[in-house]
Amino acid sequence: MMSENFLEGKFLSEGTTRFLCDVLVNDNREQCYVPCSCKLSKLIALPRDKKVLLKKNSSLLQNSLTLIAIKHKRNYIAINASAANTLFKNQILKRKAFNFLRGQKIYHSEYSLDSYKCDFFFEKTNTIVELKSIITTKEIAIPFLINSKRALRQLGAIEKYLDENYTAIYIFISFNPYTKYIELDNKNQLCNKVLDCVQKGMKLYGFSCQFKNNELIIKKQIPIKF
Repeated sequence: MMSENFLEGKFLSEGTTRFLCDVLVNDNREQCYVPCSCKLSKLIALPRDKKVLLKKNSSLLQNSLTLIAIKHKRNYIAINASAANTLFKNQILKRKAFNFLRGQKIYHSEYSLDSYKCDFFFEKTNTIVELKSIITTKEIAIPFLINSKRALRQLGAIEKYLDENYTAIYIFISFNPYTKYIELDNKNQLCNKVLDCVQKGMKLYGFSCQFKNNELIIKKQIPIKF
């Protein structure tokens, strides 16, 4: 059942910036906000009239709608990378796969270690947690298709702290509920940097997620192949 704060529409076109797109809602053309770090067309195909999930914004905001997800088969693919952090706080921490975090209820979000800011930090065990979302329609999810200097700096910092006996956890979250596994491309600089950190003890986890009652939730843990 669709919440009063959510509605379905049809994608029409991307805007002049990555933050905007045009959609069709109740036969009206509307401009909506796109919470994505790059143009969506660089990540997934966006044919005209593709069904999308939208959220109504506060009347104080310039755009009355925000693009939340793209329809894919019988579910949706989220497009806001920051949703991965919410998933971690609300769901992943409760899963048995993360036995190393049992009993650790105190953590810091966006914690700074010198010039490096990690997504989460568990001070009791000096555990760094970094999350990376993957926006894809493919069943084999390949991360880092868009080069990121920020991600490279983060991995360099993680490698440094691994040398100083910190614990590091790297979590890939595919926003496609039909993803079977995540594959690291050994020709990709960032993937190779991830593997360098794995060699020094960093742990890797992969998850897929899905929308249920307009909420993004973890579907299951999935393998990472390299």
